[in-house]
Amino acid sequence: MVTLTRGVRDQMVEHARSQLPNEACGLLGGRDGTVTSFHPARNVNDDPFMRYTVDPLDYLRIQDALDDAGEDLVAIYHSHPRTHPVPSKTDQALVGLNTGVLFVIVSLEHEEPEIRAWRLDGNERADEEQVAVA
Repeated sequence: MVTLTRGVRDQMVEHARSQLPNEACGLLGGRDGTVTSFHPARNVNDDPFMRYTVDPLDYLRIQDALDDAGEDLVAIYHSHPRTHPVPSKTDQALVGLNTGVLFVIVSLEHEEPEIRAWRLDGNERADEEQVAVA
C-alpha cells in the first residue's frame, strides 16, 4: 500500500489539470510507502499529448533534493488526461531502471480524478497497490 498526504494528492491533481491537454509527470518522495513530498517535473516527450518523459535534468535535481531531505523516491507519477489510470504499453516501456518504484497514475477522464498505483516490470506485468489518502 502507498499512502499519500491530502496535500500531495491535491498538488498532483492540480499539476495534472494545469498541464492539460498534455500528460503531466513528476516524482513523489517519502519513506516506507508514505508519500510526503511532491516534485513536479517537465514532460519533455515529443508527443506530450499522448506520452510522458520526465526531463532527465529534473529527475537528477529532484533525486538530489530527496537525498538532501533524507527521503526515498517512492513513486513516479504521471497523468492520463483522457483515459483510465491503468498502465499502457508505453508506460511499461518507460520503466527502465525504475523497477521496484511505484508508478502512480492520475486519471482526469471524469470530473472526479481517480488515482491508482502500480508496480511495473517493464514487460506486461502490472501489480496494483492500494492507495490511501491520509
